[in-house]
Amino acid sequence: MKTESFSLHIAICDDNVGDRKQLERLLQRESDKRADSTGVIYVDSYGSIYAATRSPMIYDAFFIDMISGDITGDKLALRLREMGVSAPIILCVSSIDYRAVFSSLPGEDEKNNILFLDKPIKKTELSDLLNHITSLKSQIPSAIELRGETVTRYVKEDDIIYAKTNGNYIDVYLKDGSCINVRSTLENFYSHLEAYTHYHSASLTSMVNIVHVKKASLTRLTLLDGTILHTSPIYSMGIKRALRR
Repeated sequence: MKTESFSLHIAICDDNVGDRKQLERLLQRESDKRADSTGVIYVDSYGSIYAATRSPMIYDAFFIDMISGDITGDKLALRLREMGVSAPIILCVSSIDYRAVFSSLPGEDEKNNILFLDKPIKKTELSDLLNHITSLKSQIPSAIELRGETVTRYVKEDDIIYAKTNGNYIDVYLKDGSCINVRSTLENFYSHLEAYTHYHSASLTSMVNIVHVKKASLTRLTLLDGTILHTSPIYSMGIKRALRR
């Protein structure tokens, strides 16, 4: 039976050099075993939270144990979730009992897909976790990066309500009521969203997520939050067809 290939890109964030190197070796052995089946494992190893949070969206999983400094492993896990990371986070339990920490936050670990692994790490437990991560990879929706002048957000498809041109920027309006100003043309911004099916052009200067459209007429769109977007028949007809589908 053919096995679908899902190579994994994993980040290790551990301030214990010896533990970090040991996990690297264990993951390399797992990668060698899986190369001809589910795919290889690529590993980036960090001893600093700042390096680990620089480009977090590229990773399929995080193995974390930070025990010194103000930001310990549990706080780093929650910070990654706040940044929009949806990949599994595995907290490796050593001197900090992460299970006890998260037991004081009822349901937080299950809700945020935060898992636990005891140190010293056993090969069989690590292998089982990697199987779980591989099975999850195809189910995790990719995030959309919105890079503003001072902030970068990672959002899901339906977090975006609409976007419109504002000079050299695109104003992207989100479901939580915020707005991100992205330096781009509407054409270029829209081209990066071609893989998503909910976005449609509303005019030469705006686009809309159709799941947020309450009513579409020939000349305007009424959104669920009450926003009115001006459109024209050539655009509204396409939006109406998409709504029917």
